[in-house]
Amino acid sequence: MAIEAYMVNQKTTLKNGKVKLTRVKMYRGIARFKDDTGKWKSKKKGGFTKRSEAQQWVNHYIDTRDGKPNMTFESFYKYYPREIVNNFDDDGKEIKGSTIKTKDIVFQKHLLPYFGNKIMQDIDKKDIRKWRNHMKNQTNKQGKSYSYEYINTCHNQISALFNFGIRNCGLTKNPANEIARLKIDKSIQPRKTYFWTLEQYRIFANEAMENDLDYHLFQVLYWCGLRVKEALSLQIKNVDLKNKKLYIETTWGNYVSLDDDTSQMSYERGLTRPKNGFMRTVPIPQSLAEELEDYISRIYKYNDDTLLFPICKSTIDNHWRSIIKRAKLPYIKLHALRHSHASLLYHQGCSIAQIADRMEHKSENVTRIYVHVFEEDFSVITNKLDDLMRRSGS
Repeated sequence: MAIEAYMVNQKTTLKNGKVKLTRVKMYRGIARFKDDTGKWKSKKKGGFTKRSEAQQWVNHYIDTRDGKPNMTFESFYKYYPREIVNNFDDDGKEIKGSTIKTKDIVFQKHLLPYFGNKIMQDIDKKDIRKWRNHMKNQTNKQGKSYSYEYINTCHNQISALFNFGIRNCGLTKNPANEIARLKIDKSIQPRKTYFWTLEQYRIFANEAMENDLDYHLFQVLYWCGLRVKEALSLQIKNVDLKNKKLYIETTWGNYVSLDDDTSQMSYERGLTRPKNGFMRTVPIPQSLAEELEDYISRIYKYNDDTLLFPICKSTIDNHWRSIIKRAKLPYIKLHALRHSHASLLYHQGCSIAQIADRMEHKSENVTRIYVHVFEEDFSVITNKLDDLMRRSGS
């Protein structure tokens, strides 16, 4: 670490309009550190009017580069982004910008305000329990209490930070793991609708026909099972009408950049690689291909890179809610059209493995979550069992 003094010309405009140049002493801080390969590097920053200010910057930069157990929670978190931005998770996959942004929102909103000044190595399970009780008494923008699922999600982020500290910074314990997550009593949870039947979707589609773009976007979501951001990222070149296929090559996501001085993260929206990191091909029904051909023919002056559905997620969400209200259907999230597609395939006789392959699930266990069995199916099952019992004489 070093501080350099240097001289600069400072311009001052006098009352008579003339410019006066004055030689002014400034200070530059130089922070030296070892990178991940063990090589010595240096970071410089000038523009300080006092030597003490330059020294303060150097100390801060070094402290936030190398996480230490005796750092405050806030200072330690400033070190954390340096490791996750443009880095990889434990499975060797690059951490996506949307994941980093979600983490950052949780820390900025719920964790830094509470734990900010606490020393990392002094935080214990009592502190975690007090924070959790604090969260139970907080409300969101709509004035509703946070769900236990959401509090557990925040709890997981605390645990992730401590696990990182144990692996890299000399912490010896993870107090967040010493307390079980909040138990969710599903019996008292309000019943939710997670998907629509084919008949319900047809009612919705008829109502959505008023808007050409909306209708065709919803058709793609329901009949192809795409994720919403995948559908919104489709370009003309991704639609193969001749072979009746969609090529999923991108999705909308966040590019993350990190200010090296302040450790502040900034986000920029853009087309990124699809979820799970690889492209896939989705066959589409003949009828949908014909609808898309007609729709594309009406797009003004398009080329291969033209977006098929040039609309933002928040706008389509608003349209979605409005159409559901007009159609007087039970509310489901827009993403639930993907659930509905999985259930549709399941009830058409497709196997779990076939559905998992079409929807690009990493495992069949994920697909099982999506495949919700209609209530009337249970009566079919019991009727079959009843028939077997009667024939067997039991």
